[in-house]
Amino acid sequence: MAGLLTYVVVRHRDQQGSLAGIRPSGIPASISTPLADLMELSPVPARPAPGFTLTDQAGHVLSLTSFAGRAVVLEFGQVASLKAVWRAYAIEVQPRGRNADVIHTSEVFFIDPRGRERYVATPMADYTPKGTAYLPAGSLAAWGQGIAELARVLGH
Repeated sequence: MAGLLTYVVVRHRDQQGSLAGIRPSGIPASISTPLADLMELSPVPARPAPGFTLTDQAGHVLSLTSFAGRAVVLEFGQVASLKAVWRAYAIEVQPRGRNADVIHTSEVFFIDPRGRERYVATPMADYTPKGTAYLPAGSLAAWGQGIAELARVLGH
């Protein structure tokens, strides 16, 4: 009985170890497993993305429909006009004070040319001693490659 128990425990550990390198299904083959892991990239059911209308940093009004036929990478950063979009995308927001950084869930949505959510990624940030979040340089470069590749895949 002890031999059988030992075999089961060892076999279970072997199986767990082999699961560590398994690639999540639905990730494009051109995105490496380490990059998908870094981005915490997950496919989502293809469903219509919530619409939005926002003003970019140059003062141009943009909406999801203005990107019809193109892949969209959506990340959140302009506080005043984002409240309705945050609600639509279920982004949790926690203001720390009137002049403080706004803390919100860090998710990047990838929307296909037909306006459907296809992937979501979650950047893992580091923090300065004063509490400001940032992506480390090495991670930032990899993220840029991952974002560009997903946009290319979605655009085809």
